[in-house]
Amino acid sequence: MQPPSTLTPGDPFSEEWERWRVTMIIHSVSDETLWIATAGIDRTLIYGHQTPRLDDYNFADDLQTATAANGASGVTYYGWVPATFGSVDNPMRGSGKNNFGTFEINPLSTDPTFAYNTLLTLYNDGIKIICPNSWESNEASPDQYALFNSPNYGNTFGNAVKQFLFDHGNSQRNLAPPPWNPGMRVYDFYDSFSSATSTGPDNHLESNGSVGSVIRKSVYSAVGGVITYTVPLPSVPAGQRLNFWTSLGIKDGAGIGGETQFQVTVNGNNLFGTYYHFNKNYWVWKRWVPLMVDVTPWAGSTVTFQFLTTGNDEWGWTTWGSPAVYQSTTANNNLALGMPVSVSSTDGEGVGWDPSFITDGNVDGGVDGRIGWSSVSHSTASATEWAVVDLGSSQSIGKVVLFPRSDLVDFTGTGFPTGFEIQGSEDSSTWTTLVTESDYPGAKAGEGQIFTFLQASARYVRILATTLGGVGTESGYRIQLAEVEIFA
Repeated sequence: MQPPSTLTPGDPFSEEWERWRVTMIIHSVSDETLWIATAGIDRTLIYGHQTPRLDDYNFADDLQTATAANGASGVTYYGWVPATFGSVDNPMRGSGKNNFGTFEINPLSTDPTFAYNTLLTLYNDGIKIICPNSWESNEASPDQYALFNSPNYGNTFGNAVKQFLFDHGNSQRNLAPPPWNPGMRVYDFYDSFSSATSTGPDNHLESNGSVGSVIRKSVYSAVGGVITYTVPLPSVPAGQRLNFWTSLGIKDGAGIGGETQFQVTVNGNNLFGTYYHFNKNYWVWKRWVPLMVDVTPWAGSTVTFQFLTTGNDEWGWTTWGSPAVYQSTTANNNLALGMPVSVSSTDGEGVGWDPSFITDGNVDGGVDGRIGWSSVSHSTASATEWAVVDLGSSQSIGKVVLFPRSDLVDFTGTGFPTGFEIQGSEDSSTWTTLVTESDYPGAKAGEGQIFTFLQASARYVRILATTLGGVGTESGYRIQLAEVEIFA
């Protein structure tokens, strides 16, 4: 069968072809990143490179390709309006390792304020590397991309770079947390839903909101919905910040829909740039899109948050996954760190594997020979294995993060189960199910898989796998984890 020469948004075959193309790019980026990492280079120093969401259908540049392999992410910006950066920077900050840079940037403008604000916006968005592009030019015959003496833009961008370095070259930025742990939760929009006002076709809570077979406690707000909260934000010490985190999705069960936009505003200021746009692909290939935004400028004040869903598909099944505000902290808030672990079986002890390794704080398997925990191998995926973390005393918990094995040169985190439950117990005898996952999609190697649920009290937390994952070139099936983190 010949691939389609053109894609028709919303057509199931076209969308599956698009999904295949994106998946192949993810495989390529992952394999190259992990191949370089095996040479001993820290994967956080290996940056991918893409033109983000310039044209999803023609370029297959879905943002998932930028965070593959748990490395760093690189993007390209030419002539972008600073107000639109949030549609890319915030999802980059909300997934992977919150480690992204731009390796080609040029505002392509003669407006000095516009050029300077291009750099300032990226800096404020937490970008790690900014490379102003002039590599296509040379001193003898500068072209339009030249920092100085550009035939199109003169010295505008070069002067903006000089001023930016003078103003911010030695500035210490606020603590930028990893997306799976934005800090201590200070306001939960799910828990506070009863105090909000809302308009639109349907706004309600779903404790087990499912997008792409991934469960999160969610606020459902069908297109076009508006949910308004009055939020007292705490002050934060110097060097810390407030982080708004959520994930966006189209609820499982929705048919093929239209175009959808998500936006959150604080006192009327857009957090997602112009908006975050879902094309029709997201209705066919359902997956969460996480975003994290710095809201420190409003710390210490009472503000109005508005959640808006718009688009041409009235009643579209748009969903907000676990929206909350967190305060970054240097203190340990991972309740599982250093706590004892018991398991159903273990394999490979002494050669990189040990149950205690999944609470040692190392989310990158393979560091110092500590890969994680592996069960024994089974001839079929339909087998039961478990790991229990003892928190030492009863704790209020609301989030568990599971890190797939990431040391292999492979796109997926091999050994990650596709069917499992996360359970809590006070006595390690009677268990309450907190999360149930079935047909869980392939987890990216090393990327923290976030599970949120209604607050529960538990001393013991059990990951009970009932459908195991394949492992590399092995013929058998196991559960293998690099790390388990548990949060209030």
